[in-house]
Amino acid sequence: MTWPHPVLPFLSLSLALCTLFVWVVRFKSGPLIPGPGKNLPTLFVAVHALLLVIYLVADLTNSAILPLKLWHFDHEWTITSVNSTFQMLFLGILGFYNGIASLRGRFAERTFWLVLGSGFTGLSLFELIALNRNFIPEKWLLLLFGVFLVVHSLVLIRHYRKHVVRRVCLFLLPVGICLAAIAHLLDDATLFGITLVEPLEETLEVLGIAVALAGTAGSAKANVPGPRIGERKFLASICLTYALVCILQLAAPVWQDKVFQRYYFLWKGYDNEISADILDGALALRGWSHATLNPGEKETIRIWLYATRPLTDYFGITFQLLDQENGNPIASANSRSGIDTRSWMPGNLNSAFPKARLDIPQAAPTDRALWLTLSFWRIDEDEFIPVTIDTSDHPLLGDTHILLDELVFPDLAANSDRKAVVGDFANGFVLQKVDIPGRVKAGQSMDVEFLWNSVSDGVEDWTQFLHFIHETNGSHWNVDQYPLGQRLPTRLWYAGMQSREQWNVTVPPDLIAGTYKVYTGLYRLVDGQRLEVTLADGQRPEDRRIPLGSISIEN
Repeated sequence: MTWPHPVLPFLSLSLALCTLFVWVVRFKSGPLIPGPGKNLPTLFVAVHALLLVIYLVADLTNSAILPLKLWHFDHEWTITSVNSTFQMLFLGILGFYNGIASLRGRFAERTFWLVLGSGFTGLSLFELIALNRNFIPEKWLLLLFGVFLVVHSLVLIRHYRKHVVRRVCLFLLPVGICLAAIAHLLDDATLFGITLVEPLEETLEVLGIAVALAGTAGSAKANVPGPRIGERKFLASICLTYALVCILQLAAPVWQDKVFQRYYFLWKGYDNEISADILDGALALRGWSHATLNPGEKETIRIWLYATRPLTDYFGITFQLLDQENGNPIASANSRSGIDTRSWMPGNLNSAFPKARLDIPQAAPTDRALWLTLSFWRIDEDEFIPVTIDTSDHPLLGDTHILLDELVFPDLAANSDRKAVVGDFANGFVLQKVDIPGRVKAGQSMDVEFLWNSVSDGVEDWTQFLHFIHETNGSHWNVDQYPLGQRLPTRLWYAGMQSREQWNVTVPPDLIAGTYKVYTGLYRLVDGQRLEVTLADGQRPEDRRIPLGSISIEN
């Protein structure tokens, strides 16, 4: 048999379950469930049934007036999910009400209601204020919370043997929680190759919370009989709460960036802040973090990314580890959002790509400067199109790659032998050895070899100079370049590093023949300030140059 629409059988079952629930609660519960326990859950289930119908109409008609993404039962941050979340908020507020009403009662009962109220209120506010599930405690904490409520409610039932209404209302709590748990277990379940997710799983979850809401509202009426639990006053307080949530939601782009950012960093353990805008400002990148990257290991990189307005593209990200000198990729990792980015809620603090694992090869080069980059791409008819970065406070590589970090893998096999020292610089850099030829002809090239060692980490870039000064007439010529070149700038030198480098120097063809004294040293390019150095004999030259002997230049 072929169904006219793939969702129709599950939609029919969902509507049947809603109808059955309303019939039992409204007409068959009798005096066992007081008024609020009937009216409030019936209201939510009725709204849920209406949203089911709208969802099917939107799916069948593909109408712009009813965009499917606003009613989709398998997506977050839609109208249907807001209805479910507000039902949970009602449940939490009623739990608090019961806890306050039970202040003079048993300690176990008071604790039970306050835990229930704080738990469900917190979970609902996390979703309503668009803080996403990254702020919700780990799954095992949620499981512990559910087990506590179920077991504690069953224990409390024993103490109300003579209070039938309270026993029935308390019994509805574990039933509703278990029904919601079953709904979660059905998520991604399949039957004959058909996914049983939409809308049956959501309906079971709504019914489960509705059953728990019926029990909680009934308990509130039983705990405090009389007009103080009047539904009008209760609904008025809920409307005020709803208005507060809406105000917070509208102000989300402001307070999330300015007020909540530090809390988010502390909560999620982000190491680095960043400010970058992508897709004409539709995406905001505010943080990233990774563990120590090592050859032969898979390391997880996380980013904090959220949409500032509705997205029209489905996009993904790529992390790359690049060699700075030649641009060759060392490792790469792609990631897509688990939720279609076109369904992201604007302003939601969303670590949308929680796990992008970078597989670094065991043979990754050591003592080479590397870049860690982040780029974005969107999917257009199965074609992956790079996305231009609008603005970034981090450097850019081209216009599509953000330079997140630079690093170097240490050469652990290096033998940092410091028996021979030519010059010891003040910042911990050591020139151990220099090999320079004794004579060379003008116009020809010569090789000069340096052996460098470092006893501390580098923090800035230094430039090395070679000065050749004629002993007789004082004429000179200079050669300047970075020590170890672009392969390993001094800002990335690390304690224990030892590396050899060879310069190929061409002697000017018009250089006057004679004997030239040779000097070397380090200076800061931005201001020309030379780095203080101590020679092998303990002296500190005033001109901060290391004498390397003499070389004879022949015509």
